[in-house]
Amino acid sequence: MRRLIYVLILVTILLVLTTGHVFACSGFTISFWEAYTSASAIFSGKIVNIETPAMYGDVKVSFHVLKTWKGRTDEYLIVTTPGGVTACGIPFADRLHAGSDTFLVYAYSDDGNLSTHAFSRTAPLSVAGADVVKLNIITNLLLILTSGVAIGLAVISIGRYFLWKRRNHLLSDGEVSKFQ
Repeated sequence: MRRLIYVLILVTILLVLTTGHVFACSGFTISFWEAYTSASAIFSGKIVNIETPAMYGDVKVSFHVLKTWKGRTDEYLIVTTPGGVTACGIPFADRLHAGSDTFLVYAYSDDGNLSTHAFSRTAPLSVAGADVVKLNIITNLLLILTSGVAIGLAVISIGRYFLWKRRNHLLSDGEVSKFQ
């Protein structure tokens, strides 16, 4: 009987020591391209107000929009997220208290209302630099292509100018016979 008690105590201790944290919300952040194509609105914004429900429910976050890459171009937008991290919501209030008040938001439309969740790539702007660069490239593709064409034409023109100058220099030195 004594051995059984020791074994039960040992098993209990092992279970307590090996039990990790369990979260109801688990998954992975989607890829940039999947987030870009599926989002209804992508913008950077500064948090103006956070309305948290008394009990369970969605948290409403009001943003002053700084830049829009996709979707609505309103000056202020309200985005909801599930209340609490275990419900796959984004803890905007916690991040606001930690000093992050400006976010890159990937929002999805649900009957005209915008919402976001933990796996949407929504993040503080200070850590979303790579996504901002990609968004700028995608939305400014025409500008980039136009600039590339202009640079290419300039290089071709400069090259032709120097070839023309070299040819005229050779002709002026009496080497006309080489070209005849």
